Amino acid sequence: MKYNEKNLIKEVPEMVNSTTLTDEELVSIAKHFDVDPEDIMELDYDIHGLRVLDIGGGEYIVAEDTDQAHDAAVESIKEEFEKMPTGFVPWALCDAMPDQISYESVIEMVEHYLGDLIKELVDTDMLAKICIKNDGYAPSLAHYDGDELEIGNLLLYRVN
Repeated sequence: MKYNEKNLIKEVPEMVNSTTLTDEELVSIAKHFDVDPEDIMELDYDIHGLRVLDIGGGEYIVAEDTDQAHDAAVESIKEEFEKMPTGFVPWALCDAMPDQISYESVIEMVEHYLGDLIKELVDTDMLAKICIKNDGYAPSLAHYDGDELEIGNLLLYRVN
């Protein structure tokens, strides 16, 4: 069922496709992606506490506001750091703790793969704060393309 451009916000419970989106949100997303609202499905899992939508074959996580996006980004950064601390570039570590760690020591740790030592030295709350301050939420949430889409009051991040 295509949405009617003259009556975009109509009672269409059959279009909701098991989502918790309002009709207005569903229609706004459908218009943005130029898809039929029936092509938008809420998946039965979340990522970092954010619901996941399949929109025409692409998966997107949805934050209802910047507080939700912030909390999810912090969780994502901490999780990524825990998995692979040496994957974080030296500038991020140095910016997070300028008085405690030098660029040269970070390079040395990375070169020698001393992930456990890096984990001991880094304040992950500060690291997350610096990463978000420098790059915003999208790099840690939109793993597919690094983009943030603002549609109405929602923030969407593509994950595949």
